[in-house]
Amino acid sequence: MKKILALAVGALLSLNATAGYIQYELSGLPKAYGPVISTSTLVIRDEDKSIAFFAIATDRDYFRPADTGEYYHKNSLLETTTSFTGLGPTNMYFRDVMLEEHTKHVWLLFSEGATAGTYNFTMRVVTDPGPQSPYPELIPHSDVSYSGTAKAVPVYPWMAGLDARGELDIIRDIPYYDPTQVPEPTSLALMAIGALGAAGVARRRKVNIPV
Repeated sequence: MKKILALAVGALLSLNATAGYIQYELSGLPKAYGPVISTSTLVIRDEDKSIAFFAIATDRDYFRPADTGEYYHKNSLLETTTSFTGLGPTNMYFRDVMLEEHTKHVWLLFSEGATAGTYNFTMRVVTDPGPQSPYPELIPHSDVSYSGTAKAVPVYPWMAGLDARGELDIIRDIPYYDPTQVPEPTSLALMAIGALGAAGVARRRKVNIPV
């Protein structure tokens, strides 16, 4: 029965897809930081499950890809995986760097939910002072984890033609299948990836918030 429901949800997603994208809304995160966005979201490409767009806000942070040509701030997508053989959100690990302010490492991992078309997620955000921070004591180390649920929703109309417009500075990373990659944000493997990622920095980029 569960497989039948999953197929039905898959058919519905195909009807809701806009130009080959699938969108998921994330629920359960603390109230968004400021008036940035009302709903956190993740958009993947239907053909290869690569991440096309994300906008994720908590009471502490706001993460999204930088716009092409901006040099103040950037969320660098470093790795993507998937735990699903079919439809389902893509796991991702990215780094948010502002040289004179902070460095944040973020892991977002999904697992199958209780009902077809829904998924559980955990998100871990590790924060440290930026590599050129003049006052590192103002950005103390923190390690915060969140959890919630995600569900597929109709794709935003403005996503149509996003790749062709080339508006976002985000790599097209095709996720590899890893059946063991489930929400365990305290695992040693994730810590090792974070330690390696901390060795690099990004140029400062200015973020334009989409309306």
